[in-house]
Amino acid sequence: MDFIPRAIRAARRKAAAAGASPRFLVGDVTRLDALDLADGYGLVLDLGCFHSLTDAGREAYLEGVTRLAMPGATMLLFCLVRRDKPGRVGPRGVVRGEVSRRFDAGWELVQEIEGRPMLGWEAAWYRLRRR
Repeated sequence: MDFIPRAIRAARRKAAAAGASPRFLVGDVTRLDALDLADGYGLVLDLGCFHSLTDAGREAYLEGVTRLAMPGATMLLFCLVRRDKPGRVGPRGVVRGEVSRRFDAGWELVQEIEGRPMLGWEAAWYRLRRR
């Protein structure tokens, strides 16, 4: 899922070249209820979406993804970690401890792994389990 149709078109081309046929959606992750999605997902993969959202967007995203994930589901979440630097350009990022705090109600933080810095940002992977 992506809210940019061009990104979905590129993903479709790559999937076709790999012989895969996943379902692609153009949509807003802060409005998952508006999409034709059934619940019961066992795996959620977020490669840099959550860290770009506003606070309100993060809450809406979290509510929707929690509803869609079945108990015991795994979420793999990649985020850039914010360090307050004047003039910082790029996504908003998360602050240390934010993922465990925001996901606390419906998810258990299983693992946090520091990733290699990217473009001057610290990065982290989070593995969460749906309660």
